[in-house]
Amino acid sequence: MRIIAGKYKGKKIDFPKVQNVRPTQDKVKEAIFNILKDEDLTGAKVLDLFAGSGSLGLEAVSRGAAKAVFIDSDPKSFATIRKNIKSLACEDITEVFRTDFDTAIKKLHRNGYVFDIIFLDPPYYKDLPKKALLKMCQYDILSPYNIIIIEHSKRDLIPESLDKINLLLTKKYGDTFVSFYRKIQ
Repeated sequence: MRIIAGKYKGKKIDFPKVQNVRPTQDKVKEAIFNILKDEDLTGAKVLDLFAGSGSLGLEAVSRGAAKAVFIDSDPKSFATIRKNIKSLACEDITEVFRTDFDTAIKKLHRNGYVFDIIFLDPPYYKDLPKKALLKMCQYDILSPYNIIIIEHSKRDLIPESLDKINLLLTKKYGDTFVSFYRKIQ
């Protein structure tokens, strides 16, 4: 795996060897960031939920995000994310938490975190995208200029809308789907 563009372009990052963790393919990552090109990443605050290796959040940092927070409950993923952050020397603008998404969203809200971009790449077939979106409705951690990007399987149930969070676009890349949401403030 590698960083595609920006400050760390071409730098390799490790991937944890963990069950239920699949790397975001470079072509999918590139497509996500091409769609995001109209969003200004400069100064953005990013959450990488179900982070795995942290590749999406690190790509955002490479492209100018001011802050990235990584959440993963798996100890190997947690260690890999920390290793990748250290290898890119971006510890000053990143934080990593080893916890489940439910606890993380509550804690982030309680501590006043607000994000412009949220990446979700949860294990497939567990209804986790919908559960995470519901939790974000309950504990508002979204800035007024937010976008939520969910990588999922076609078999995952992805809602058109939840509370004020609305589906903007879904794209298909092989067996992978990427859905873009925005919360209307």
